[in-house]
Formats: sequence, C-alpha cells, structure tokens
Amino acid sequence: MQSSEFVSPADEFDIRLHVDQIAQHLYRLTASSKFKDHVLKEELQNSAGLMQTACLRAFQAGDQREICRLLGMTRGKAGRLRGSIHLCGDLDLIEESEFDAMYLLLLRLSDRLNRLMVRLRELDPDPEPWFDLEDLPPEFFEP
Repeated sequence: MQSSEFVSPADEFDIRLHVDQIAQHLYRLTASSKFKDHVLKEELQNSAGLMQTACLRAFQAGDQREICRLLGMTRGKAGRLRGSIHLCGDLDLIEESEFDAMYLLLLRLSDRLNRLMVRLRELDPDPEPWFDLEDLPPEFFEP
C-alpha cells in the first residue's frame, strides 16, 4: 500500500510545501551575517533537514500507523524549531517580522499535521491500545 491510499495528494502537497518553505526560510535566516551563534545555526539547519526527511518518509510509508508515526516526528521537529525560533528572537538574531513569519509557518504546519494524523487514526479499523490491562499489576486496581 502507498500513502496515497490514505492521504490525499492535496494534503501531501500542502504539508510538503510548508515543510520546504520552513527549511528554505531557516537556511536564509541562518545564512545572514547577523546570525553569529554557530551552534544554534547548526541546530536549526539540522532540525529543518530532519523534519524534511521525516515528512518525505511519512508519505512513502505503507500503512496508516507508520504514516502517523513519521508525521508525529515531523510535528515534533516543528515544535522544536518553534522553541529555537523563540531563542533566536530573544537573542535578537532575527527581526520581529522574521520571527512572526517563521512562527506562523510552524504553527500552520503543526496544525495541518495534527488534523491529518487525527483523520488517519479515525480510519484505522483496528486501533491498538497503548497497553494491555492484563499486563498491569493487581495493585494498580486496588483503591
């Protein structure tokens, strides 16, 4: 099975476009001579690259659960980038307008990923529980 059976081409295009825009924007921001924190620069660029990779792998995955897992990784990277962007703003490494634009892109991406993951989970005919109640110790059930 290909992800296209579970994910519409429009959703895939929209999410991949957001991910690519974020990565390109981050690389342009960190290329500025004003951006002197090399550790933060490397972290931002690595996170953007890992986010792109997880997103690409998600849309190549063969089942809903794997797609959701990889989309969750993509969403996690977007959250990490939001935190790093806050730090960049606090350190005056980026302008307020750049911060606002980047933060909005990251929020939109997280929202789109979350909505797609919810839809995919609703399609799962046999949702696996996180744990089996029989595996819990008896004292867990005592008042």
